Amino acid sequence: MFLLVPDQRPLNGCVCVCVTYLLTTLSRQPCSTHFKNVESVHSVERLILSYKRVSASIPRFNTTRYEFATPENQRRGTVIGQVRATDADAGDNARLTYSVTRVNGRDERGPLSVDPRSGDVVVVGRLDYERRADYVLTVAATDHAAPPPLRHVGFTRVVVRLLDQVMTGIC
Repeated sequence: MFLLVPDQRPLNGCVCVCVTYLLTTLSRQPCSTHFKNVESVHSVERLILSYKRVSASIPRFNTTRYEFATPENQRRGTVIGQVRATDADAGDNARLTYSVTRVNGRDERGPLSVDPRSGDVVVVGRLDYERRADYVLTVAATDHAAPPPLRHVGFTRVVVRLLDQVMTGIC
């Protein structure tokens, strides 16, 4: 698959066109530039074709489902677990960003989040066992392929069970 992207940087008066292509078996070959003379009706123009690899692999999590348990009343910023994904590509195409896309099957924010760089599952709000005993997060790992429409996303589920903390006091 080829995608022609005009380059805004003319080089020595030449027309520059960036050709981005998808390779499956040769995806780790270095980027190259090829020079080609192109004949037009009135003159011969020099055309520079540059190509670079695009992402050919989908990020994959170590497991399709993570499960963590944590006491309620954890402080904001507490890390309660970590998700990990890998991408078989190289360079930026293999660099991943993590995000929560759904909480309990809905497009909503909850008291848990995922650090975009590390994949740490972090408390960002109040956890209360009496309000909700567990949370199910859909977590995405997105690669950094360019242009953005060529990025790939992998998904996993994270189940966080809250442990009830019995409050004791003097009656």
